[in-house]
Amino acid sequence: SQTTVTSSKTYSDGTTEYSSRTTGIDCVSFNETGTIKTATNSFEECPECTEPADGGIGILPPKGTTEEVVNEEEQIVNNLTNPCASDIFDELWKSITREGTIKPNIILPTGELITFSDAVLKIFNDSKTFDYIVTNDNLLKENAITNSKGIDKIVVLTTMSNSYLQSATTLSIARTMIHELTHAYFLFKTRELDFTIAINLFAVQNGYNTSDTNRLHHEFMRDYINAIAFSLYNWDRKFGTGGNLGWDYYKAMAYGGLFQMDQLGNITNETDAFKSLIIDESERKKTAKILFNEQKSIQTKINDEIKNEFKGIPCK
Repeated sequence: SQTTVTSSKTYSDGTTEYSSRTTGIDCVSFNETGTIKTATNSFEECPECTEPADGGIGILPPKGTTEEVVNEEEQIVNNLTNPCASDIFDELWKSITREGTIKPNIILPTGELITFSDAVLKIFNDSKTFDYIVTNDNLLKENAITNSKGIDKIVVLTTMSNSYLQSATTLSIARTMIHELTHAYFLFKTRELDFTIAINLFAVQNGYNTSDTNRLHHEFMRDYINAIAFSLYNWDRKFGTGGNLGWDYYKAMAYGGLFQMDQLGNITNETDAFKSLIIDESERKKTAKILFNEQKSIQTKINDEIKNEFKGIPCK
């Protein structure tokens, strides 16, 4: 089957871009809890989805040939004043939205892959009642925070720490942005009754306080680790190191936010999700070290030789 899509997008400078694509690709999909599942039709036509097979999030196009014309307004605002971070955020979404209209469960442009972070950004980009804003400021201890405000028109705001942006690698910053997008997704879905019932039931069944949103989000995020990891891999493949760090490294990065560290990188607090997903304490410490090295761009000196303990690219 094929789907022909003609789309237009108008930017803040008044320019409009048009594109038309035909697709017949069956790939993979995800459900409301973020669990990834592979479609049964023509998966071999989407080779990029096979590594790792359980990490991709693709779109299954409808049967038959259809045409759709979509006009979009800017619903996502990049207010980051840190040039490196601003570029990373643009890479996470504009490379997707400017290459054609991508909507969950509707279309997939030929050769392009939808990841979890792509899909979340498209949800906000297509929404008439939600805006998503990302900015940076001086924060006390968090690398980033995400919250929402408003009733009729709801703004979800992610604020990234200035001190964190000054020390982290591009890989770490991209990971943090994807993590905060997961929070944003939960805040978006909380306006829906079914999702609210599901996450509150999850809280009650596990003994969590339903009013402790931050704790609840991080515990619920246990089902999104592969989705976050694959989104990070896909960004790194296009804009970072080339995507050659290995699946285990991207997955380790995806655990960020499920535990807290002190200034030396020692774990000070762990969610139940983190402990249940990585049972071995020594492995959890190794995961924390990976995240700490990327967060601080750690280097060591041995016999006058400087060695990078991180694998990402320094943010310049």
